[in-house]
Amino acid sequence: MYMTPPPAYVLQVSADEVDAPADPIPIKIDISKEIPQSANVVTLRVTLEPGDASAIIYAPGDENRGTVFKGRSSIDDVRVDGPILYIKLYGAVKYNIQYINYREP
Repeated sequence: MYMTPPPAYVLQVSADEVDAPADPIPIKIDISKEIPQSANVVTLRVTLEPGDASAIIYAPGDENRGTVFKGRSSIDDVRVDGPILYIKLYGAVKYNIQYINYREP
């Protein structure tokens, strides 16, 4: 007795392209009350919640050379060029910035 093979079932799965996460909207920070106009570097302590979040802080025009802050609390230097800084939050729902020190040329 001859039996024909069953029809082949082929499942085609199309992998939908996953959109890259959108770049966060920068938040403007006015540092003119804490840091003198002549400062070129400021030392910041950045506290982020939740603890696995990160942030990038940069001066206007320096978007590609920002300083990365990771974790619940971190301290680092940020180049400044005027009274304004910007912060981009990645996964953070709350942040706090403490001005530790500054340097002048």
